[in-house]
Amino acid sequence: MNAAVSVAGISLNSSFSGTITQATGISVTVGTGGWAQRAGTFAGSNANITIGNSLLIYAGTYQATSAILRINGGGHLFWLVLFFKQMAVHYILAAPTP
Repeated sequence: MNAAVSVAGISLNSSFSGTITQATGISVTVGTGGWAQRAGTFAGSNANITIGNSLLIYAGTYQATSAILRINGGGHLFWLVLFFKQMAVHYILAAPTP
């Protein structure tokens, strides 16, 4: 990712064996489709990542940003194994809809 990213969702399926790298200073915004990772590697950098729903890490490697990881909405935060760099996680839970 070498330019600012704004997508509806990210899904790294079990057949993905590559690496996605967040370049220095590049922010990432993921919409309500959330983030689901079942394989591969994500290498965070030093810029914010905002996820509009769930962050689900089932397998693979997720190296978080050293900046802020913000998860908005009524989604879930789920890690089986996650190694953190020094980072802040902001989890904003939306009020349930009637």
